[in-house]
Amino acid sequence: MKQIKKFLHILLFPKTAVLVLCVFIAAAMLIYTFGFCGEDGIFAYISYAFSAYALVILCLGFVPAIRRIKSFKRQFADKNKYFNLYMQDINFKTRISLYCSLTVNTVYALLKFVSGIFYGSAWLITLAAYYGLLLTMRFLLLRHVGSRAGDLRSEWKRCRLCGIVLIFMNIIQQQGL
Repeated sequence: MKQIKKFLHILLFPKTAVLVLCVFIAAAMLIYTFGFCGEDGIFAYISYAFSAYALVILCLGFVPAIRRIKSFKRQFADKNKYFNLYMQDINFKTRISLYCSLTVNTVYALLKFVSGIFYGSAWLITLAAYYGLLLTMRFLLLRHVGSRAGDLRSEWKRCRLCGIVLIFMNIIQQQGL
């Protein structure tokens, strides 16, 4: 029984090099099958079975990879105070993610607006207005994060403002269709 378990473990959890090789071989076999060989025949069925095996071992290979990432994250958090702060403090994490999304949305809204003017496209200008409202909503949330912690009335007020912005975004979306 131990030998069977060991064999199955080797079969389902191969080394990384074997895993990558199996994925490339399965891809090559499928390309050859669909490009030259035809979808029926013995080679096609062998390539289907091998690609299914490669997919299974690839999916099973994600479990140890995720464990390694988690252990690396723990080790890195011990060494870096900012990463540790990011992992522990929810207000800091929220603020960082809002700043990042605010920056990306600003660039995207400006890009859409400039290209809408350049090409004379009402659709692109409508998308720029849509992303501008997203900017407004993120800005409102950013101003609120960390301030007045536990103030339920203030949080409901922010939720209501975000809801109003979402209504306007829906109107803009409907006008753009």
